[in-house]
Amino acid sequence: MIKQKWDRGNNDRKEALYLENFLRLLDLILLIALTHICI
Repeated sequence: MIKQKWDRGNNDRKEALYLENFLRLLDLILLIALTHICI
């Protein structure tokens, strides 16, 4: 039971990490797009 809980916690952390990376990538894409539009 404890191990299952820990696995779930680990999964949540992995998903959060993926989300964070995705948001950073999105920020980068938006930044590049905005600079291209401005130039």
